Amino acid sequence: MAKGDHLMVSYGAYQHHAIDMGDGRVIQYGGGELVANHEVEIVPFEALAAKGEVFVLGGAAEFSVDQIIKRAVSRMGEKNYSLLGNNCEHFVNWCRTGQADSLQVDRTMRRLAACAAKLSAKSSVKFVSKRFGAVAGSQLIKRRTPLFLLADAAQLGAEIVASSRGADAETSEKVGMATGLSASVGIGLVTAGPLGAVAGAGLWAFGEIAGRGAVKDSQPNE
Repeated sequence: MAKGDHLMVSYGAYQHHAIDMGDGRVIQYGGGELVANHEVEIVPFEALAAKGEVFVLGGAAEFSVDQIIKRAVSRMGEKNYSLLGNNCEHFVNWCRTGQADSLQVDRTMRRLAACAAKLSAKSSVKFVSKRFGAVAGSQLIKRRTPLFLLADAAQLGAEIVASSRGADAETSEKVGMATGLSASVGIGLVTAGPLGAVAGAGLWAFGEIAGRGAVKDSQPNE
């Protein structure tokens, strides 16, 4: 671990993020609790490590180490925490790259948007029928689409587990996608045989497209 590093501690279902100050301290936006009056603060590294194993996340920074620390310190005492719009991960990424991004928020929004799209029977069947065949689309109609939402739960869980073990964003996303696709195909196979598996793959693809589109549209233009 070195000055300016992006540090992460897993809390199970979510992760807490901080920046290494390089002097035995870290700067963070709150202590990781979901409901609290958070502020940007500097605490001993031991306070972060007491929460669990600390991982250093990869990813290139757009600023020098000193600039990262300067940007972080410039927000000391800020009390404008928002779980969805200004959390600890947003803070760390803003300090390091200038982009206030949160993988945790994005992945959750993708899955919610994917689920909502799948529940739109007309749109999902049309997509599957057009790209995977009318028979696959008809199989999808015969099965209860909500059952396929289990694949989204499995995908989200796999991404969270991968991230909590220190995997970078790209790796955790790939693990989640592989899990979600396998689960959707498996559900389709069990419920409707080979054609159900095709329908499951098509529905998963439809959900991914819808989820990514929703997240992209929700991001402000630079």
